[in-house]
Amino acid sequence: MKKINPKKIISKSYKRMTNDFNNFVRIGFVVFTVMTPVYLFSVYYDEYVLDIFNQRGMVAYIRGSGLTKLLNWFVLFPLTSAFLANWHRYILFSGKKPWKYFPIDFSKYTFQWIWTSIKVGFVFFVPAVIFVVLILQIGINFLISAAIYILLFIIYAVRVSLIFPATAAQHDTSFARAFKMSKNNFWSLLLIIVSIIPIIIAWLLLFLLIEFTVGSESSIVTFLFSNFITFAFVFIIYGYLASCLSESYKVLSKK
Repeated sequence: MKKINPKKIISKSYKRMTNDFNNFVRIGFVVFTVMTPVYLFSVYYDEYVLDIFNQRGMVAYIRGSGLTKLLNWFVLFPLTSAFLANWHRYILFSGKKPWKYFPIDFSKYTFQWIWTSIKVGFVFFVPAVIFVVLILQIGINFLISAAIYILLFIIYAVRVSLIFPATAAQHDTSFARAFKMSKNNFWSLLLIIVSIIPIIIAWLLLFLLIEFTVGSESSIVTFLFSNFITFAFVFIIYGYLASCLSESYKVLSKK
């Protein structure tokens, strides 16, 4: 089985997000424009209308209101899938046929992407629930059980990660193939995924700068602006990770 070079993949992916940023914006612009007001409304609704954090606590705030969940599942998730499927295909096919530009791409492979995402989440979620129930029954320390849960999630996420570019390319999307491709590349893929940290740090620094600049004078406008910045960085993070996985898949899928 072939092995990937993390340094080369990371270098290619960062260059993709800088040298090819105009195409990244072109592919994501309409989707981002449609999604942004929906996202900002949902965070405003939970924060200012329902005041979930003060009324029901951190866990409920993270989970979001019923309306937020509906918007996430039926608006944000499909649109994000359309963007990611198209961006993956752009990288996989180097911007040439069979890739094609769509302002919002709801082609067959986008629906396959949605199904793959649900499938990948479901396969982990069900055993995870059983695991948590067993942990509670046995009475293992919460921090230890949380650490085990996170470790298992990381292993699973890395091992199945290549199923997403495979879906975008309309290749075999079986778990067996994804596991086989990542078998000898686990640590390389993990290192590649972890390379997202500098972008996260840049977001945190910008977020803190906004907070320190505004201070106690925070307003709804500032709240929405900081969430807009966060949402923009989420798009960049998605784009970078998609670049990493697609570049890795291009190497590993070559015969």
